[in-house]
Amino acid sequence: MNRLFLPLLFPLSLLAQEPQPMTEVDRERALERLAKLENSFFDSTNDRMRSAYQAFSAASRSNVLAYAFFMEAYKEVNFVRKDRPLVEYGEWRRANSDKFKERAQSTGFQMQLKFLMLAIESTYTSREDMLPKIEAFLAEVVAISAEVTGVTRHLRQDPIKSVFVELYHLHDLKPDPFGKNPIDLGGFYEKVILDHYRQENQSLAALREAWERRLTLHVRMARSEELLLRYEDRQERNNLGDGGNGNNSNNQEEPTEGQEKFLSDAYPKLRWAMAQDLYKKGDVRKQIAAMFEIAERNRGHEDVDEWLAQLRKHLQPEEPETVETPEEALLEASL
Repeated sequence: MNRLFLPLLFPLSLLAQEPQPMTEVDRERALERLAKLENSFFDSTNDRMRSAYQAFSAASRSNVLAYAFFMEAYKEVNFVRKDRPLVEYGEWRRANSDKFKERAQSTGFQMQLKFLMLAIESTYTSREDMLPKIEAFLAEVVAISAEVTGVTRHLRQDPIKSVFVELYHLHDLKPDPFGKNPIDLGGFYEKVILDHYRQENQSLAALREAWERRLTLHVRMARSEELLLRYEDRQERNNLGDGGNGNNSNNQEEPTEGQEKFLSDAYPKLRWAMAQDLYKKGDVRKQIAAMFEIAERNRGHEDVDEWLAQLRKHLQPEEPETVETPEEALLEASL
């Protein structure tokens, strides 16, 4: 009897393993299930970001609050979640609290939190609406860099790698298109601010004003407002053949090595980039004159050869496009 049934059961078992196509009903149910799953992930991410934003906002009101928040975050991430005895945290705190409490370091924490708030807000806010907030943040960073001694190196730390991101599991938070850190003026302006004003629907005046704000921040960051005027005056006298000291008095502030490098290298590069941007926006005659001035005042700059090549390219008339006639196309095809 068993021998009679075995041949029949074997093919049936094979049939059960055959791939089955999804019906339309199956597909609709799967899509509904997927939508629920996506919404649950979306809600979870939004909840984390909302909680993080509120906590960062409260802690960033002062450097003292930012320090206290950092210590609690460090405790949670590195001791509580790793089941390490809290007595170890007490030892760590006693050994490190004074270092992290210093104004430069705690102000760095404060600016990291504000950076992360901008990154969170940018995930659900249009770029245009973010621009004034970003520029206000950058102005605050520049002001703090001049006010708080030693804060600059802390402002160069990457907030995305901070304990604050670990605390709220914000590893998927991408500050793009942001700067690398709170003090990355170039990143913020190139990736966000100037990129916006370069668009066709933005005016020449708006682009120029954005560039002027950027230059002002860079000069302030280098603490070179007064030095810049003297430096440009010295350049002009050198170009006129007057290499003397003029009316410089002995008690005038001498530029530091960093300031000298900014004035002779970075600042001319920024001015040249500004002239290129405004030229492309249609301000041709004025920007050609600006390019001549920049090149003439910075004859020893490492980029001067490239600048002259670009200037020559701008001055050469564009060759008109040639349209091939049908007769010419037939002749070329027959060759």
